[in-house]
Amino acid sequence: MGLAQTGCVDGSTLHFLAVQWNILSLTSVDSPKDAKGSAPTSFCLASMSISAYVKTLASFFSQFHFDTLYALLDTSSPGAYRTVFEKMTPSGEGLRQQTITKTRVNITQQTHLEPLLLTFSRVSRVLLFLGHATKLRRLMVSAYQLNMTNGHYVYVAIEPMNAPQRFGLMDWRYNRSDDEQARLAFKSLFVVELLTLESMAPNHSTAAFAEFQARLSHYNDTKSSDINHVNRDCYATVMLFGQVVMESHANGAALTDGQAMSKQMRNRTFHLGKYVGDVFIDAYNQRTPDVLLTHFEGPDTVRKPFLVLYANSSASGLHQINPIEWIEREAWPPPNQPPCGYGDRDGSILCNLTTIRGWEYSIAISGSLLAVIGAVHIVLGQMRRENKQLWWKLAENQLTLPLQTKQQSFLHRSLWLFPRAMKSCLPLSDF
Repeated sequence: MGLAQTGCVDGSTLHFLAVQWNILSLTSVDSPKDAKGSAPTSFCLASMSISAYVKTLASFFSQFHFDTLYALLDTSSPGAYRTVFEKMTPSGEGLRQQTITKTRVNITQQTHLEPLLLTFSRVSRVLLFLGHATKLRRLMVSAYQLNMTNGHYVYVAIEPMNAPQRFGLMDWRYNRSDDEQARLAFKSLFVVELLTLESMAPNHSTAAFAEFQARLSHYNDTKSSDINHVNRDCYATVMLFGQVVMESHANGAALTDGQAMSKQMRNRTFHLGKYVGDVFIDAYNQRTPDVLLTHFEGPDTVRKPFLVLYANSSASGLHQINPIEWIEREAWPPPNQPPCGYGDRDGSILCNLTTIRGWEYSIAISGSLLAVIGAVHIVLGQMRRENKQLWWKLAENQLTLPLQTKQQSFLHRSLWLFPRAMKSCLPLSDF
C-alpha cells in the first residue's frame, strides 16, 4: 500500500524502494523539488515550503519594481534561512534585470551591524534579512539609529514557522529599554509567513508575545507549542494517506498500484478538517501552502496581512488583502533607486542635473523648454491684446511741434515791426 514517515529519514533510499515496489511514500518533512520522473510515487507534505517562500519573495520584489536587492544571511541561524538565501537568484531581463548583492555573516553579540547597514545603503534600498528574529530586531534598531527607517528603505524577513524557541519571537516587544526604537523601526518591516488562522487574527502579534512571555525563564527548553506545526504536518500526512487509500478502494482501484494513486493526488486540494485545514499538492508531488506577507503598522505596530500568494489559484502573483499604511508622509512603494543615487543615504542631497540619470535629464530639459515657450507665448499674446485696447494712445511723432521755417506767423511779424515804427516817429533828441 505505502509508507508514511513523520520525521527526517534518508529520502533517497525510500524513494528508490517506493519506485521499485510501486507504492506511495509520504513524508512530513520538506525537501527540494525533484522531477516527477525521478520519484513519481513519493510526496513531501511539510507545511514549511522553502520554494513557496522564495516564490513569494520574488513576486513581491517584481510587483513593486525592486530590481536592486541586498540579501544578508546570518550563518549561525537555522538551515532554513540558508536554503532561501541560496535559492534567491536574479530575475528579469533587459532593462528590468534584477541585481542581488549577497552577504554572509556570523552575527554574534559582538558583531557591529552598522557597517553592514552602511554597505547596504550604498547598493540598494531593499534589504532581505535571513536569520533569527532576535538578530533581526537588533538590525532594525541599528537601522533606526542611522535614520534608515524613514520610509526610504524596505526591510523583509521570513518566519519559517511560529516556533519562537527555534526561530525567535518575530516582534519588537522584548521588555527592553529600546522597545520604542524597535517599534518605530518595525514600521519598515515586512514578514513572509505561512497563512494560518492564527496569522489572520487581528491580535496575532499580541497573542504570540503573551505566549512567549509565559516561557521566558525556560527559553532554552523545547516546548510543545514550538512543534505544533510539526505535529500538525505529521497528522496531515497520515490523514491524507488514509483518504487516498479509501478513495482508491471506493473506486475499485488496486491498492497496490502506487502510480495510479499518485496521479489522483497531484494538482489537487484536500480538505482535512479544521485542525489541519486545506492541503494543496502541486505537480511536483509537493505540498504548497498559502503564503502571507504581513506588515507592522498601526498605532500599536502589529502585524497586519498585506499580500497573499495562494497555492491553488488560477491567477498568478500576489493578491492584496488590505491597503498598506506606510511611513508617515511617504509614498508606497519607495523608489528602487533615489534620484541622486545610492550615495543619498537619508534623502538630504540636493541633486544637480548632472547627477540625474540620462532619461531624467532629458525629461528635465524638455520640461524647461516647454515652460519657456509657454511663457513667451503668453507674453506675446498679452502684448497683442494691449495694442488693440490702447487706441487712444498718441504716437511719439504726434507729441512733437513742427519747426518754424522761413514763413513766420502774422502775429510774430507784427510784434517785430511795432518797435521799429515807434522809433521812427520819435524826435532825435529823445535818443
